[in-house]
Order: sequence, then structure tokens, then C-alpha cells
Amino acid sequence: MTGNWARFDAYAHRIRSITFDDDSPWGGKKNRAVTFKTLGELSLYHPRGAFFPPNVRELSWAGQLCDSALSVLPFISKSLEIFHLDLGEDVQENTAQKLIHSILQRQTNLKSFSFESSFPPDKISDYLAQLISNSPELESITLPRYYQTQAIADTLCHLRKLNSLQVSHRWDQPHNPRGQALNFLPSLFLGLHTVEIDAPIPEITRILTEFRPALRLLDLTISCAHLNNAVDVAALTPVVAQCCPALQALSFNFCRSTSASTTVDTVDLAFTIFQPVFACRDLRIFRIGFGKPITVTEHDLEWMARAWPSLQVLALAPESQRQAAGVLSWNMIPLLAKIFPNLEELSTAFSSIDSVSFDGDIFPQAQFHSLKKLGVGMSAAPSDHTALGFLIGAHCRLPTSISCEPSVWEQRWQESSGYARWRDVENVARRVQQTKEEILAFADLPPELLLVVFSNAEQGELVAATRVCQKWSTLALDALWKDLDSVVPLVELVMPLIHAGERQVKWSWSPAHKPTESQWHRYDAYASRVRTIKFQDLSYARRQRNNVITVKLINALVSLHPRGAFCPPRLRKLQWTSARAESALAVVPFLCDTLEDLYLALHVGPKVERELIKLAAGRTPRLKSLSLDLADGLESSVVFWLSKLQLLESLSLPTNYETTAMMRALGDLAHLKRLRLLYETDPEMERADQCFSFNPSPVFPMLEELEIEGPLDQLVQAIQTYEQFGQLKQVSLSADDPIPEQVFNITTAVAQRCPSINAITLELCFSDTDLVCNLSFQHTRPLLACRSLKIVKFEISGPFSINQQDLEDMARAWPGIQELNLSSRPDPSEETMQGGFPLRLLPVAASLFPALQTLGIYIDPKGDVVEFDYDIFPSSEFQSLQVLDIGTSGVPNNDPVALGFIIGALCKLEIQIVGDFEPVSPYDSDDEFEWCRVQDTVTKLVRSKRAIHKRWNVTRKP
Repeated sequence: MTGNWARFDAYAHRIRSITFDDDSPWGGKKNRAVTFKTLGELSLYHPRGAFFPPNVRELSWAGQLCDSALSVLPFISKSLEIFHLDLGEDVQENTAQKLIHSILQRQTNLKSFSFESSFPPDKISDYLAQLISNSPELESITLPRYYQTQAIADTLCHLRKLNSLQVSHRWDQPHNPRGQALNFLPSLFLGLHTVEIDAPIPEITRILTEFRPALRLLDLTISCAHLNNAVDVAALTPVVAQCCPALQALSFNFCRSTSASTTVDTVDLAFTIFQPVFACRDLRIFRIGFGKPITVTEHDLEWMARAWPSLQVLALAPESQRQAAGVLSWNMIPLLAKIFPNLEELSTAFSSIDSVSFDGDIFPQAQFHSLKKLGVGMSAAPSDHTALGFLIGAHCRLPTSISCEPSVWEQRWQESSGYARWRDVENVARRVQQTKEEILAFADLPPELLLVVFSNAEQGELVAATRVCQKWSTLALDALWKDLDSVVPLVELVMPLIHAGERQVKWSWSPAHKPTESQWHRYDAYASRVRTIKFQDLSYARRQRNNVITVKLINALVSLHPRGAFCPPRLRKLQWTSARAESALAVVPFLCDTLEDLYLALHVGPKVERELIKLAAGRTPRLKSLSLDLADGLESSVVFWLSKLQLLESLSLPTNYETTAMMRALGDLAHLKRLRLLYETDPEMERADQCFSFNPSPVFPMLEELEIEGPLDQLVQAIQTYEQFGQLKQVSLSADDPIPEQVFNITTAVAQRCPSINAITLELCFSDTDLVCNLSFQHTRPLLACRSLKIVKFEISGPFSINQQDLEDMARAWPGIQELNLSSRPDPSEETMQGGFPLRLLPVAASLFPALQTLGIYIDPKGDVVEFDYDIFPSSEFQSLQVLDIGTSGVPNNDPVALGFIIGALCKLEIQIVGDFEPVSPYDSDDEFEWCRVQDTVTKLVRSKRAIHKRWNVTRKP
């Protein structure tokens, strides 16, 4: 038992508030078991004789039975500050006297006291007066209206701190006559600022008029038990405005008379009756309680907003039972949001007659900034509850709860057929508000970060973002128009394209069409955002629309432009691929002095290409990167063009352009840093089996990166003869049909000529299965002499074997390596394809290359077995790995979850798995889906590890 009392004391010490009601439909039946005798016995059993929480500050006790009422006594202590006592019908008068007398014997420090009873005050009013006099700290008191005795009135006059007096009315008591006058004199309570009066309207008017000089009220509640006409209300409101000009809260509660001489629907109220209250300029809370809809117009609401700019709570007859008519229409929500943006609570009866109109804008200009509660009273939900949810959610900035304002109707409202529909309205509104919060979270980001977000968004997402706000629209349009994959969008801004042809879709344009000035302004606004244009009339997806782009159309638009400049003024990058002469020449107007990156791939014949190069030579002086894929015989034209490009830093040329004049032109490019010489594989080309020989050897003072293609033996000769090969930092070599000896010779030549190289790429392809040979890291071992390597890529279409010793040698030779690709893209359809990167070597790679950022491997889906030891915190992890390139690999044993655990356990950061997810493997026809499951498993495991580290500070095994 001692342990139980100790547990009781531990929990009772935490209690600050207690609410008890033995007539409640929720807990009344259980509460009736609490009797004065039971609590007395528990107090006897308690070690200190005190069965009550020692720190209770607030106590609300409603007892309908004598035993329940007396049970409150043990809970009255010195710590009590707020006390509400409600004695029901079954409590006898002697019991009430005993209870009040017992409370008097206890020392209390009450600040708020509320009392309700069901019997006349003749025998207990003196006890109540004595209880009030013993509580000099009282600030708030609530008494029934029929307890207005002289003894209580005299006692109240001595309460210097009293600031709130509520005279309540209990409709069901015979001791509370409806016409009884109010006996308390407000002039006796100079400190009052909150008063609730329940009396006939003429009586309230008399009191306010007689004691106007003494009133300094801030909160006034006027209740009337009977209302037979609107004339009394019309006479009362001017008196309220004159007597209480500093009011901050005003409430009217009217109940229609049910006497025989008056029908239920006799009294009608219009808001014009309450217009005199507009004189109370500081009003923040305004409530009208009436069981019938009152007439409120938009004009009344506008006057209300001008009179009460600080209004926070507005209630207009929410308990109205005539559901169809209502007080306000739902379509008045935008007006209310516009004139009352700071409203926190709105309660009224809405009309269900009008249909809900929502324009689809979830960010309207008018919104409730602080609305948290929307009371709909007994309103019927409209049929289109989804549109209503969108309307409410769009016009409310904060999450808004929809509820029934008067609690007396709550059970009936919940049981009605429209309850589920109202819950649907609230759920839709909440989802709209959550979407707005997510959007606004991004909207508050700086423009620089928003541009980064938009640069990674899909086209459809950018289109949606343009409709959010002005800030988003500008930045989303910048991202949407920054990179164009065709010229057609620019043309369509000023020249509508039309369908032509019957059997197949063709596009055409009207030469007679003249763009207007507004269309050109619109074109300039969008064209100024363009930075990159990619045009291609070879692909099937864009061929039909791109075929309309001809030199005739572009020249016509140039001539029609007010400034004769159809090219986007800030164009930086242009990629143009064409097999038609009329499309190829259309590129000329886009060759402007702002271009920095140009790629030209033309297949239209030497004559047209020579003419185009001649036109481009004087139009692109600021080019820094140039890539050309042209026909033979244009060397002299290209040389002339290169002589005009003094800022060129990157150049890509066909291998067959090797001439003495070209070598001199290349040598004159003082800023050239990157040179790419393509190996032409077209069998019709005369030099298909030759390599760029650097003869005569040009001088490139700033060359750092070289990419050349050709036969391996000729590549070796070029490396050995080119004098400046030793200054290179990055080298990329490509060849077809290699043999092991040639691979060893090329890597030896690279290691000897440039030991300080930073990046090496070796791409070897086999043109026929009969020529495939087995290669291993032993054939590339000479590269271990290059100690500064940070990027190593082996792209071999045939078998490439590697073992643990090779990895250890790499780690010792290349301590700063960041990217390693060990032939991730072999051809899995090759019959001779064997092996790959064994999964058992993956933990070894993690221990040897902890700083690796990108790893490319090929996992054989047939020859490797997935085994996971369930250790998610191994001794070695990839500390910086971000990308895992699996190329053409398949998932071993069709077990993506196990493979995901193996990879995720070895990674500290979330990684991205990339590769060629195509069903080319004979072992698995659904590689993309399987690898997506691997990616999900890896991501979830890494996040779980991070959470465990953060929560429990788990350390890895030594």
C-alpha cells in the first residue's frame, strides 16, 4: 500500500485543473460513484490524511446529487484560485448550506468564483455573501440573476479588485422570473471592465442610461430571455454606443419569446439596427446570437470594416436554424477576406441556396491572415463541397478548423447527414493550405536558390510554377526559356504555324502574316531569357515541326523585326544539326557576337557548308568553344574562321582535317586549352584508318586536355612524336579492335611522356565478336607510375578482369583518386563476356578508397552471388562516394534488396546509382525496375544509419 500512495502523490502533484460533472453524457455515470463517504475513507487511509492534489489551481464542480456535491470539499485548498460550483436540482437546501458553511471553514485565495444553483437564495445567500467577503482578492464573479440580494450587493461593493461581474440567467428555473429587474448598481463597482447582464431589454437600457458616468466597460455581454419586437433592440444600441464608447468586446444574445401571444417567427432583425454601435471604434469582438437569420448586406460588411479596423472575432447569428436562407453567402468569402484580413474567428449561418464559385486561384490577393476558426452553425453543406474546400483553403493563410459555434447544437449537427460532408470540406481546405505552405516555403528562398531549384525541375513543373506568384513566374520563365531544344517556340511567339498536308502532319507559315508591335514586345521579353538553343532536323520526334524552319522564314522574321535582329540578345550556346540546306543556312542569323559555345553538325554538302562557314567567320568573335562535324575539303575555310577566333579555348575537329595550314592555325590559338580530334569511322572517308599525326608539330602554350582517336599503333607514334604531350593534364584515347600488346604499349607511352597527368580515359571497342580479347589491369599497369592521377576511366566493350592485388596497387599509386571507372559498360550480349567486378571486392574498395566520389563497375548478374552479413556498420565505408555507375550490369540473383543492403552498408552518404538500364541482358529483362529497388534500399539504409548515428552516437567497429 505504501508504494501505491507514493505513486498517487507523484501523479497528484502534477495536477493543476480538475473538472467534475456527474450529469455529463460522457463521464457522468462513472462520476456518480464518487461520494463524500468514499473520499473520506481514502483520506483516512492516506499516510498524511490528505487525499487531494496539493497544487490544484482551477476547480469546476457540477454536482446533481448530494453525495457528489459534498465530494468537492477535500479538493478545496489554499492553492485554489478559480472555482466554479454548480448545484443541481437534487441537492437539498440543507446540503447546500452545509457545503457553503464547510467551504467557509477552509482558507482559500480565490480570484475567480462562479456559482449556479437550482433553488431560491433565501437560506444560502448570507453564506455566499460571507464566502465572498472572505475572498478579498476576487477579480471575477458570476452569480445567478435571482441571487441579487442586498447582502450580496453590499459584499460586492467592498471587492476593490473586482473587474468582471456576470449576472447569468438559467432559463429552466421557476425562481428566475423573466421580468425581474436588475438590482445591482454599476456605480458601486468603479473598477469593472467586464459585465454580463441578463435582463429585459428596457431594464438594460434604463441601467446603462442612469449610470452612464460611472461606466468604464471594455467587455459587455447583453442577454435577453425574451424578445418580442425589434424596436427595443433599436433603442438599446444607441445607448450602448453612448455609454460605452471604449468597448473592445460586445455580445448580444437574444432568445425569441415562446409565449402564447407571440409566434416563433414574429421578430425579424436586420443589421441596420446595430449600426449605432459603429461609434465604438476600438471594438475587436462582436457577436450577435439569434435563433433566426438576420439580414446582412455587403454594404453593411464594408461599413463594419471601416468602423472596426481591429476586429478579430465576428459572429452573426451562427445558431440560426433556417439552414437554406442563412446570413451570408459562401461567395462573400473573398469580400470578407479583403475587408477583414486580421479576423481570427468567423461564425455565422451560411446560405446553401447559392452555388459555390471558385476560380482556381489558390493565391488570391485577398486572404485571411489570422483566421483559425470558421463556425458554420447549423448551415447545410453545399453539394459541391470540394469547390467550397478549395475556396476556404485558398482564402485562409493559416490552418482553419470548421466547427459548430453553439455547443447546444453540436450533437444534432454531428448526427445530421451533412456532417461527413463538412469533414470533407475541412480536409480539402487543409490540403490546399498545406500545398500553399510548401509553395510559400520555396517562395521565401532567395532568387539564386530558386533558380537552382527550377533548373532541376521538369517542364510541366515549371509551367505550373509560373502561375504561383509574380516572383515565381519571372524565375520559372527564366528557367523554362533558358534552354530551348528548337527554334520553333521563338517563331510561334510572332508567327503562328499551321498544319498543311492531308496524310501526314506538316507545318507551314503564311508569308502574308505581319506580327503586331505587341507581339514583338512579347517576343523580346521571352527571347531575352534564352541562353541555349539546340536545333536538330534529323530526329523523328522534332523533325515534323523543325522542318518548317527554313532560311526563307528566318530571313522574313529578321526583316519584319523592328530592329532587324531576330536572334536572342543573350544567346550563349548554340547546337545546330541539319541534313537540309534550307535548315542549315537558317542558322546564320543566330551566329551573333554573344555566342561563346557553338556546335555545328552539317550533312548538306561542301558547297553549302563552305558558304555557311564564310558567313560565320565574321559573326562570332567571342567564341570560346567550337565543335565542327563537316564534310571533307573545307580545311581552308575552317582555317580562315579559326584566324578570327582569338579567344578560343576548346576545339573539336574531324581527324581528316590535318593539313599544314591547319597546323599553323592551331598553333596561333594562344588560349587553346582543350583539343578534341574525332576519329572518322565512315568507310567512305579516305582517311578512315589514320590518326592525327601533329605534323608539323604545333605549339599550344596553354593546352591541358587532349582527346584523340585512331589505331593504337598510330596513337603511340603520335604521343612519342608530339613535343608538348608532357604538359597535358587530361588525356582521352579511343581505339577499335585493340590487342593486349598495343594496350600495354599505349599506357607505357602515356606514363613515360606525361607522368604528372591528372586524368586518363581509355576507350576500347571491338567491332566484331571474333576480335574480342581478354584484357586485365595488368595491361594498364604502367599507368601506376602517374602518381597525380585523380580520374581514371577504362571503358572497354570486352572482358576486363581485376583482382584485390590490383586494387591495392591502385590505392598506393593514386592516393588522391576521386573518380574510378573499371569498365562499367561492356557488351553483355557478347558470348565471350565473363566475370566483371566481384562483389566481395566492394568492401576492399571501400577500405582502400575512402575519399572516392564516383565509382564505375560492372557486376555480372550470372556469375556473382549476393551475400549480406547483416552488419550495417562495417569497419570501412566510402566516406565521400556520391555516384555508383553500374553501366550495363544486371542485378545478381534477382535479389535487389540484398544488393541494396550490401551497397548501403558501405556508404556514408546517399548515393545515386546510374547506368544503362536497358533490357539487353539475357539474364534479366527488367533491369530498370530492379535497379530502382536497389536505389530505394540504399537510400533508406543510409538514412537509417544517419539517424542511428545522430540518436545514439554509434561508432564503427575498430
